[in-house]
Formats: sequence, C-alpha cells, structure tokens
Amino acid sequence: MKYEALLADFLNGPKELEKEVEGIEADLADYRPFEGAWTIREHVVHVTDSDINNFIRWKSIIAQPRSNVYVIDEEAWVKNMKYATANMDKYLKVLKLLRELSYDYLIGVEEKEWSNEYFVHSTSGMVTLEKCITTYAKHIPFHIEHVRRNKKLRAERL
Repeated sequence: MKYEALLADFLNGPKELEKEVEGIEADLADYRPFEGAWTIREHVVHVTDSDINNFIRWKSIIAQPRSNVYVIDEEAWVKNMKYATANMDKYLKVLKLLRELSYDYLIGVEEKEWSNEYFVHSTSGMVTLEKCITTYAKHIPFHIEHVRRNKKLRAERL
C-alpha cells in the first residue's frame, strides 16, 4: 500500500513524544521559556486535544464527504482548558490509543480513497484523507522540537 510509510509515521508519533517527555520533573514540564511560549505540558495536552479533533475529522472525511469540520482555537484551548493541571501521562495514553485506533482503520482504506476531496476546513480549504493524515503525521514532530527547545533553554538557565 502506498500509504504504509505515512501511516507508520502517524502511528509512531505518540511513542516518540512519550520518549521525549519520559521522566521529566514537574518544574521542567511547566517551564515557560519566554512569554507566549507553551510549556512542555501544554504541548502534550494540545497535541492530544488536536488528535481528538482529528479523529473526528478523518472519520467525517469518510462518513460525510464534503462536510465542514470544526477548527479549534489553539490559544483559547491552552488558556481555558486548564492545561497547566493536566496529567501528561493520561493524555499520552489517550493520544497513543487514538493513533492506534486510527491506524487500524486507515490501513485498510483503499488507495483511491486517499485523494478524494472530503471536507472543507475553514482555513485550509478542501482536504483529502492524504492531506489530513500527512498534517497529523508531522504535527507531533513539530511539537517535539518545541519540547526540546524548552529543555535546552531550561538547562541553559540553571
């Protein structure tokens, strides 16, 4: 299948994030390197909340072609959803499970279905299944880089 490598990257993202945050102390998890930056805890919870929304998106892509999808306001969620007190371990478990459930279904989707125009995103326009999963396969590595940045800046300030 053409999309096996993409789906493998998509599936492995949570494991990579979990490795990156494994064993970090609360002071590092909650360290904000500069005003406007997210803490490591906020990155982990955001990625999971985003994946929860994506779980509904890719299902909508298949179940309700050409429908509109809900788009979250990331900053409002970080501010209003009490990310600072969230349990990162529980969020990582949810993230891994969502990706496993998604993978189990998506690995069986026929290749021709991946390029169909399925839903309209308010900022990205028409989205295919390929575009949707590619975006989320890249999402966790993007946030891992921010986690690494926070770790580095914290270490430099000690």
